Amino acid sequence: MEILNITPTGWAAIAVALSMAVLAGMMFILGKERVHYVWGVFCVAVAVWGGAFYIVTLANNPETAQFWWKIAFVGLILNPFTFFHFVLEFINNEQTNRIKLHILIPLYIVAAAFLFINLTTNLIIDGVTFLFGEVYYNTPPGKLHPYFMTIFIGLVFYAHYLVYREYKKRREDKLFRQRVSYF
Repeated sequence: MEILNITPTGWAAIAVALSMAVLAGMMFILGKERVHYVWGVFCVAVAVWGGAFYIVTLANNPETAQFWWKIAFVGLILNPFTFFHFVLEFINNEQTNRIKLHILIPLYIVAAAFLFINLTTNLIIDGVTFLFGEVYYNTPPGKLHPYFMTIFIGLVFYAHYLVYREYKKRREDKLFRQRVSYF
């Protein structure tokens, strides 16, 4: 069922893009700490993904869809790296400060490499297929897509593990525990 010639998938993408763009704006305007700005960058990455995916839902040929999938993947590639960076800023303890010092720059170099590969080759998105009578999906995946997804899942799970571990350690820190509950 389409409303205004926009599919339900398109509406979902619009909702994600707009809500994350608003949240990013709030973080950049109202934020006072580094953690706010890093969260803002994460929100921008999600907004890019959502906005470009919305355009994918409008594509009427595979070439246009594949181009916009590559743009969507710019946001998607940045998601796990900026999310992991946010978690390190959020926790902000001695151990995460060591991780930030030694791991963030190499991780962002990996992200930049994936971005370059995504935009210049078909190693991440090799093609698109029209599925469910609604939208072109990025199938088949490129040869490097499984490696990116492994890093994506690994960083997100590790970030959640760090938050969980810190939550268990800081039993007396009510403010931190409340922030984690919002998290």
